[in-house]
Amino acid sequence: MTLTIGRRITLGFALVLLLVALVAGLGYWALRQTSETYDTAMAGRRTLLAPAIQVESEIRGANVEDLRYLLDGTTTSTSAKAARVAKAKELIDNIVAAAPVGSTGPWRSVDSLTTVWSVAADDAAVQYRAGNAAEVKRIRTMRVQPARDELDRRISERVEWARVYSDSIATAGKSAATGAQSLPAPCPKCWYSNSRRRGMFQHGPCRGRDPRQEFQLPQHRDRTAVKETPRRGARASAGWCRFRSR
Repeated sequence: MTLTIGRRITLGFALVLLLVALVAGLGYWALRQTSETYDTAMAGRRTLLAPAIQVESEIRGANVEDLRYLLDGTTTSTSAKAARVAKAKELIDNIVAAAPVGSTGPWRSVDSLTTVWSVAADDAAVQYRAGNAAEVKRIRTMRVQPARDELDRRISERVEWARVYSDSIATAGKSAATGAQSLPAPCPKCWYSNSRRRGMFQHGPCRGRDPRQEFQLPQHRDRTAVKETPRRGARASAGWCRFRSR
């Protein structure tokens, strides 16, 4: 099939439109990836990091209520402690449901340690109500305090894990956005210029050659090829000129 001028122009515009569609598709894909990563990062902070910090706060509050009961013996402190422990265990269950599969085990151990600490603290409270101060001291020294120290350490590790996990997702989203901004976009104008330089849009036999050579005039003419004007014609012309001058 012969590539006429019209077909070459049509082909050029079609290729330019194809490049524009390619750039638009790459932009849409990069924007979608960035949006999905951002949503995942926000979901990680909302379902993992914030509840983990709240669990740490609830358990600290429960410990404060337990110590307050040992100081003044009010029953409201024991009720507040039980409510905070129940809230912490509920938050842990939500975290386990939202956490990745390989990260649920440490949170279950936190839940078990919370139960161990709460039971030990309740046993110390029972001995406190019975007036057995020595047994209260023994329970708190042998059971409550070790469970409390281990629970604090585990919770701190889980909070740090949730923070690192959320930050890693956010970093991945930032990297995706940066990669989207640095995607090499083909330039239709540059492609068209290079195509013309290669002779794709030149017509007919001029393609691939310098067009000026097709219209170059001869530098030397053959003097012998020029016919002399007859003298009679010259005289006639001269007579015509004299007639015109009169």
